[in-house]
Amino acid sequence: MNRSARKKVGEETLEILKKQEYLSPSGLVSLREDITKLIAGTKYIPQEASIPLSKEVTQETIVEVTGESSLQASKRLYDLYPKNKPIACLNFASAHNPGGGFLSGSLAQEESLAANSALYASQTSPVGARLYDSNGRIKRGDAAAPHTIYKGDMTFSPNVPVFRDEFTGSLLATPYYVSFISAPAPNAGATLKSFKDRASEEALKGKINAALEERIRRVLSLSLNEGHQRIVLGAYGCGVFRNDIPTVVQLFSSALNGEFKNLFEHIVFAVYDPTLKGEAYKSFKSGFPDA
Repeated sequence: MNRSARKKVGEETLEILKKQEYLSPSGLVSLREDITKLIAGTKYIPQEASIPLSKEVTQETIVEVTGESSLQASKRLYDLYPKNKPIACLNFASAHNPGGGFLSGSLAQEESLAANSALYASQTSPVGARLYDSNGRIKRGDAAAPHTIYKGDMTFSPNVPVFRDEFTGSLLATPYYVSFISAPAPNAGATLKSFKDRASEEALKGKINAALEERIRRVLSLSLNEGHQRIVLGAYGCGVFRNDIPTVVQLFSSALNGEFKNLFEHIVFAVYDPTLKGEAYKSFKSGFPDA
């Protein structure tokens, strides 16, 4: 789909969320109960909040690196496991705009999630909106704490109905369900550009990587704490935010081979790449050689 078509899909999704129903080729599908439960169950986790880590050891974790999109991987896991084993997915969220730019037809990971599901209803709920309010209050221009690194706040959106095919925009006869963890990554590109005259590159990269490490740890902790031992991850912050891909791979690897070893049942690094030849895909494959 081109930008104009994606914009139309976004507008249609917004209308579906308002009506809480849609007409699929198989008939009318009500989302009223799903959206009511979703909004009631939405959680905001501020940076300062501690997250208890569930230490229930499982079987050896299945780790995959695939060229799938986040939704493709989520749907595959949803179909693979019984419904009492929910699927989580990390949303590489904007710190300021719910759904990123999906209403204007932009295309990145978050935009795909928002355009094809009820995630936006959770993000714009009174609880979900607190993430954007918090980041909007960050002091700007402080090289000691660059605002472009953003805060480590997160939202948890449980059992979000996904009701579209992300590539065609067609409506599904039956939704599937994914719990999304929305966690903005540091904007490395903007940080290094905006503060280069006020701090050394080494110091800025240190702050960026420390934030990445802590956010990865908190995302994994939150998923386990919410009973989700199956999670879709990916090249977190490695697109427009320009975080260093090998560093992100190493941080995930260190966490999953250390504090979080064998705590998950199944992890998919969905690094969207139909060619399987891109830098991000190859870096994750190299970092997880057994995947």
